[in-house]
Amino acid sequence: MAIPTGAGGAPRPALTPGTPESSPAAPFPSDRVLPARRVGRTRLGTDLTATALLRRLLPVAVLMVFTAGCDDRLGPSHRPPPPLDPALVADGREIFRYDTFGDEAYWTDTLRMHEVIESAVSPELALQVGLKVDSDALPQSVKDAIAAGDVDLTDPATTLALLELDAVLGVMGEVEEVNGVRRLTSVGITCALCHSTVDNSFAPGIGRRLDGWPNRDLNVGAIVALSPAIDADLKQILNGWAIRASTSTVSTRPS
Repeated sequence: MAIPTGAGGAPRPALTPGTPESSPAAPFPSDRVLPARRVGRTRLGTDLTATALLRRLLPVAVLMVFTAGCDDRLGPSHRPPPPLDPALVADGREIFRYDTFGDEAYWTDTLRMHEVIESAVSPELALQVGLKVDSDALPQSVKDAIAAGDVDLTDPATTLALLELDAVLGVMGEVEEVNGVRRLTSVGITCALCHSTVDNSFAPGIGRRLDGWPNRDLNVGAIVALSPAIDADLKQILNGWAIRASTSTVSTRPS
């Protein structure tokens, strides 16, 4: 195909259809409509194939992803979490620590754990099966007496006193005076029994509570085996559930 030429044989751009051949114009007049560019295989050969386009667009896509991650309007990944409602947090803490959800029907009515606790479970035995005591729930006078050795940790009556203070993690007991004697009338457990522990800052098994930390010392089998409602064969099976290899079978006989 011949290239259109102007005066003196110099190449000139092709005229748009309908433009008079004799119209004087600059090489690229503002009213000149240029031919549409052809899309497809050009002098670049196969460079405009799908693979090549993907290779060229990939950096743009990566930039968009990074931009979205840094701009709160485009992505939530870097948005700060909304502030927590203090009242809701306090309610959740109370439920986690102290709500039994009515499981006294099992621990009291079925297993009769209140009977064995008030007669045979001392603080020493409670710590042996993995229960924990919250030192912050103890009055300073009680802590001083324990440190001085003036509190009998082998007496079940001391366990009842700890339950009255809500100091045993995950164990809720109702202590009432019956005929002039302090009696444990019901007992239940909460989420904190398994999902809280202490930092042992006061003594082994006694310290500041750590909610949400697993109680890795808890021997559930030995605890249930304390029940007077379970026969000897089942007690033997339950005592074999010891989480710690060093945990031995415990006795429910009063000391």
